[in-house]
Amino acid sequence: AVTGLNPRFRFYRYEPGQQFKRHLDGRVRLDSGEVSRVTLMFYLNEECDGGETVFSNWGFPMGKSFEEEIRVSPATGSALFFTHECWHEGAPVRAGVKYVLRTDVLYAGEPEPKHPSA
Repeated sequence: AVTGLNPRFRFYRYEPGQQFKRHLDGRVRLDSGEVSRVTLMFYLNEECDGGETVFSNWGFPMGKSFEEEIRVSPATGSALFFTHECWHEGAPVRAGVKYVLRTDVLYAGEPEPKHPSA
């Protein structure tokens, strides 16, 4: 069950030429036993060229995949949710500055296995 948001919000600023290469977001475990499973990103502006969040066919949770990459462009006030098991990257900013606020959705206890054993 969802219990809330990670109280630790991260503020990111990307200038021209900066990017966040392909990665997985790590889980957060609080002393209370809550565990993060989902990333929550808020785009704070759109006055930049580039800087899309890109999901590509690098391997998706539970064996799912897709043919083409998915590119999410920054739009002021929009939010993006995705599980920590999704490979993604922040594409290079070509002009302007990109601002993002990021945190995690917390759940009670450890996540359930993705593939039940037979």
